[in-house]
Amino acid sequence: MIAREGIANGQLPREPAVLLWGGYGSGQLCSLCGRPIQLKEIEYEIPPGEGEGHMLRFHLVCLSVWHLECARDVRNEQ
Repeated sequence: MIAREGIANGQLPREPAVLLWGGYGSGQLCSLCGRPIQLKEIEYEIPPGEGEGHMLRFHLVCLSVWHLECARDVRNEQ
């Protein structure tokens, strides 16, 4: 539900990332759930696309949920 709302209100892109990086968590907030990505967790970063102003950061599960919602969104448009 959170991913769908984020896509609908423009906080998250409608299409999955083409480029992303992974590394140790930095304590920054996850772009989906809003919780910090702890140092012991993997943080997935997606650079801003054209016309977007901020880096997206996700926990692995949150990244997966967002990707699934992007796929669902595409299916619903067809």
